[in-house]
Amino acid sequence: MKVFIHYNPSSVPEGLHKTLKIGLPKKWLAKPPAPILATFVENYNTGKEGTEEALNVAELCLCDSSGRVFQCGSGSLNVEDVMENQGDVYVTPLSDVDPSKGDAPKLAKEVTPTPSPSTSTPLPPPASTSTNPAVKAGHPPHFVRCVHLGCQKFYDPSSPPTCVHHTAPPVFHETAKWWSCCPNKKAYDWEGFQTVPGCVTSVCTNVRESGSAKAGEFMGGVELRGGGEGDKLMDAKGFNDREMARERLKKFGEMVQEEWCDVDEASWEQLLGGIGGEGEGSEEERKLREIGKIVKGAVKDKIVDMMRIR
Repeated sequence: MKVFIHYNPSSVPEGLHKTLKIGLPKKWLAKPPAPILATFVENYNTGKEGTEEALNVAELCLCDSSGRVFQCGSGSLNVEDVMENQGDVYVTPLSDVDPSKGDAPKLAKEVTPTPSPSTSTPLPPPASTSTNPAVKAGHPPHFVRCVHLGCQKFYDPSSPPTCVHHTAPPVFHETAKWWSCCPNKKAYDWEGFQTVPGCVTSVCTNVRESGSAKAGEFMGGVELRGGGEGDKLMDAKGFNDREMARERLKKFGEMVQEEWCDVDEASWEQLLGGIGGEGEGSEEERKLREIGKIVKGAVKDKIVDMMRIR
């Protein structure tokens, strides 16, 4: 659903009048129209008009073409009950409202008649079965599509045209849509967003540059999942395959001996040599446990000393 919001009170100079086309999110349709007024005021105040005379939501209301008020408070009629698609809404100062006109009435829902079984509906023309995007768009099959952000036009690769495009992907937030390279050029409906002029001029290409935005990052919002993945967690097998436990213990032992405490090298060699030895209960296993206690005690004493308040 789209609405045209006008601000053109007679008490305001014509240079400060404004019309904004807004595509409404579905969740707004089942609520009173307060977000529509707030969005318009925000857009107005951040534009050139707002620098001269900022608007205050508390001093405004929304009216229909006859001056009847769209109530925005809790318990008021929802947007879908009082506003028509492609309808006109007027931002009006409260001081200009005529109380005698009352509130905007609830719309009468039109019932679409069920077609008679005898009524014959002409079949639509068969869709193209080609998988070539250029052919589907009505271009010759050898045409390619520009990958620059905000361009996306098909062209003959033998003579690429001049291209005016953006350098960073778009951002969609509530009703607002803008290119992140041009944050001051916002649109509030899809058609308006597509007409936002680019900020860089070059030549169309179908080859994506290394490090540029990937597919899914243009003309449809930023795809965060693909580009935002970090290193995957490694399972125990993969971790051990990369660096065996014996080697890690050896490095730890060298660090302990050099920096922390005095554990003799022979004990470490015995500890490392016992890894992978005989099973539980063997003499070697008993010795290994004893050496482990020595190492554990030495490291524990050093940690306690490091944590002591001096």
